[in-house]
Amino acid sequence: MNTIPELTTDQDGTVTLRDTMFDVERLTFTYADGTETTETHLIGKRGARYLLRPLLERGGDSGIREVISLKSGAPWRKGGNSIRVIEIAGVIEEAK
Repeated sequence: MNTIPELTTDQDGTVTLRDTMFDVERLTFTYADGTETTETHLIGKRGARYLLRPLLERGGDSGIREVISLKSGAPWRKGGNSIRVIEIAGVIEEAK
């Protein structure tokens, strides 16, 4: 039987990536067995929503995230290149 998780939303400040300011929103899903998963979303000025999708590497989670549009599923691109960020301990900055 599928259970519907409880959703908690927290606003977590702003971040600027490539001269574009985003609001940061963290969504925490709590399931009946007590497990939790968290997603980080970026929200643009005009309401565009982006998901920070983890890039898993051989050694585990590196903290590198790909910025994915929730509308189209495509990576966010600026100047022709997709943007990747590093998210460690709640701090988000652009990966170089």
